[in-house]
Amino acid sequence: MTVVNGPSIPQPDPNQAANNLLLSYYNFPTAGFPIVLFNLGTVTVTGTFDQISANVKAWSSMPHYLAVTDGLRITGTSPNLTGTYQLALVGFLQGKSLYPPVPDGTAPAAAAPTGPPSGAPPGVPPIGGGGAPSSTSTPPAPSRRGGKKGAGASDDE
Repeated sequence: MTVVNGPSIPQPDPNQAANNLLLSYYNFPTAGFPIVLFNLGTVTVTGTFDQISANVKAWSSMPHYLAVTDGLRITGTSPNLTGTYQLALVGFLQGKSLYPPVPDGTAPAAAAPTGPPSGAPPGVPPIGGGGAPSSTSTPPAPSRRGGKKGAGASDDE
């Protein structure tokens, strides 16, 4: 099989700032998450019917991308055939692939509040903190359910 006219993936400008790269190349936040969309145009291959079919099907096994082929047209006389189709690619950028995190160019976030969340009962640890409840907390009342009771015991005991 021979590829007569194959796709070329556009590359981002390596001198572009990270924020602009996410916006222009990865369509973020426009699409809601980082994604690349490539309409790669016409692909033309020559070979046997099985070779052309294998070429079109191979796009479905491309890792980390969704390839869409459309409008396959086969011309010629077997075994010398020419296949022509349109190709588009969608690629999702996985969050764990972003290491280190991409800076957004804004000021650092304010420190987390140190008091309990608004409307929280006393004893709730501060936001962003852990640790033990404050000394002003009241221990919860014991549950009347789930305890072991002897035979014939009632809830009033």
